[in-house]
Amino acid sequence: MKNFFIGVDNAGEAFVDRLCGKTVFQDPLWIQTLRLLGVEFVIFHYDPDGTREEQFAFLSQLAEVFEAEGMQFILNTEGANWLDQSVDQEGWDWHQGEDGLHYFQFKAGILESISHSPAFAGVMLDEAEHMQLHRGWIWEGGSPEFDGSGSVEGAVNKLDRVFLGETTGKTFYEAEQTVRANGIKLVNKLHERGVPRVLTEHVFPVLLHCYAESGMTAVFKQMKEGWTSVWAALALGAALQYDRELWTCLDLWFRDQYPGHSPQELQSNLLFGYWMGVDRLYVENLNFQGSLAEIIQEEGKEQIRLSPWGEQLQWFTRDYLPSHPRKYTFRELRPEIAIIRFDDTCFGQQNDPFWPDWLYGSKTLKSTDVNTHWLKIWHLLSHGTIPENGLSWNHASYSETPHASFAPMNGVVVFDHKVQRIHLETLRLVFLSGIGISSETISDLALFVDEGLIVLTPPELAPEFVGSLYNGGTKVIRSGRGKWILTDQVLSTEVREEVNSFLGKPDEISYRFGEEHIVFKIHAGDKLEINL
Repeated sequence: MKNFFIGVDNAGEAFVDRLCGKTVFQDPLWIQTLRLLGVEFVIFHYDPDGTREEQFAFLSQLAEVFEAEGMQFILNTEGANWLDQSVDQEGWDWHQGEDGLHYFQFKAGILESISHSPAFAGVMLDEAEHMQLHRGWIWEGGSPEFDGSGSVEGAVNKLDRVFLGETTGKTFYEAEQTVRANGIKLVNKLHERGVPRVLTEHVFPVLLHCYAESGMTAVFKQMKEGWTSVWAALALGAALQYDRELWTCLDLWFRDQYPGHSPQELQSNLLFGYWMGVDRLYVENLNFQGSLAEIIQEEGKEQIRLSPWGEQLQWFTRDYLPSHPRKYTFRELRPEIAIIRFDDTCFGQQNDPFWPDWLYGSKTLKSTDVNTHWLKIWHLLSHGTIPENGLSWNHASYSETPHASFAPMNGVVVFDHKVQRIHLETLRLVFLSGIGISSETISDLALFVDEGLIVLTPPELAPEFVGSLYNGGTKVIRSGRGKWILTDQVLSTEVREEVNSFLGKPDEISYRFGEEHIVFKIHAGDKLEINL
């Protein structure tokens, strides 16, 4: 059975001006581009206007073209992220969600009209965590204006638009429950209308577990402004814990640069995503600023010319994949190290001069040492490669640091605070972090500690029979064949000595899938060497 599919995202579609922006899929050169690249699906940015009947016709034609090509499409609803309203001539506002929330709302009958098509693969809520954290990203007049602080909190023209729930004034647990409940409601409604899957795409390393529990497929970013290996560990844990598919987006954007990543970095990320066992992988973007392909004139005729990035993708689909079949998927992962935490949505935005410290999008939930604790764990797990104060190149502390996709780690996944016993069986080392861990998870961990597991935790998260023995510093408490390590200094010398043998090599990313052991050796220039 085929276990891997590859596609592209058509954000910033360059063919718009050729055919009035609404029928790019009917342009033979557009289809030729997809064929040249060897892709099987498109994240298709959907920006409807006109009447209901006109949208029926548009989507019917879209489905017909993709069916004929043996490809699939996912409708991307990103437009609602940037525009307050999108009112069509029938008075329908496509950007007004239910209950006063701000998200893309499909008109009745639209999704149902294509639900029968094998080419229709789902709906994408693009950057859904960004929209929840930052209360939309809509600027009156189009361009951001700030007070003297230069901070989003000091923006003078940002509209306040709540995505999946108002969280201001709530506790962390109440905020998470609000977002999750509204996510479940939205997913169920879309499923009832014939949508086969609902996806989110994450530019920040948060809310993957919350959205996965809501029924969504949380798509992790590679390249962009993040650490590929961190985003992957989070997405792996969310997909395994909540039995979702695993998708990844290889995003060529970097801050305000496009393409902001080299062809070599793209090649390495293609290899990484594939060998990490993902179900689907796609590259963003198809033809924006000629990223993968552009139209040229040759001997008086229009032709498609692939860019160096497009040539890498073509090499991967035409040459590499046929000669390198993958015998496993991520579902066979045997993780060795796990971070278990309540996802409070902290990624290092504390004290950042630009990004607001609105955890869960709440103006009253702020980062403390409890929330930032897990950042230090990443610093430890990556042999010091990842800074201890943030995970994203969107953070000011990264401003002078050249981007790098890969940080070393050894079989690391991230589960949330409710992870169950079945996902703990292969672990050798666990880090607890955050505001709380469920009593069921703590009980399961205690059983595995007796069998040899090592759990490193702040004292306040330890079970009572262990925590009562803590009297400061770093204390090792043996239990059966394993041990609890209680500490208030996760980066201390004592902790490093206890866990160093589990961390792998400082120039490798290593994972086990069933009987397969995959090692990615990290070289300069974001080059990966693959060893199976």
